[in-house]
Amino acid sequence: ALYIPANVPNVRGILLVLGGPDTRAFLSDGLFGAPIPELEASLHVLGQELRTLAADHGLAMLGTTRQGPAELPNQAQTDELIFEAIGQATRISGHHELAGSPIFVYGFSGGSPQAIGFTARNPERVGALLLKVPGPPERLSTAEALAVPSYMILAEQDQFADNTVVSAAFESNRRAGGLWAMAVERGVPHHSLTPGHRALTVNWLRAVVALRLGDPAQEPLR
Repeated sequence: ALYIPANVPNVRGILLVLGGPDTRAFLSDGLFGAPIPELEASLHVLGQELRTLAADHGLAMLGTTRQGPAELPNQAQTDELIFEAIGQATRISGHHELAGSPIFVYGFSGGSPQAIGFTARNPERVGALLLKVPGPPERLSTAEALAVPSYMILAEQDQFADNTVVSAAFESNRRAGGLWAMAVERGVPHHSLTPGHRALTVNWLRAVVALRLGDPAQEPLR
């Protein structure tokens, strides 16, 4: 599903959200399919905040049906599905600038492996990578992938992700020169989205989008 704010005549970038939850709901305010009501309600608030962010910065938003690791494998073929979706959105919407717009990738839980892999394989298109309670990230080896600003937010009491393994991969990418940061939210489980977490998510995305988006005609991604 594609969302372009009504006040955006020319799209400057794309916020691609991979889940985890059914991320089309960030665009439509529909059902995310969260396992607990508190998380479902908080995701709706985050959706409102992300749509406001998109309107303020000239972003389109792209969401997918609910996907887990088995349905959305981390591989180059899945990258092609994402690019095909962008191409179809370009044709349907008439916004031809979508085809070359920078992509800001936001990976939730089961969507994080593909979010990481997409970024590693297409760093020239990715403005930033944000990960919520991810599985272990790839240990990056190319200068282009290491240069993509990346932020991971972990839950201290995660029952699904092994934070020790995730942190070790994070440290490896930092030692290799990666522009990586990590936060650990204390006292929360995997299925949580507190007001503080939402604020960190939106504030970081606003900051990195403002820093990286340049002149669409000359330097679309600084």
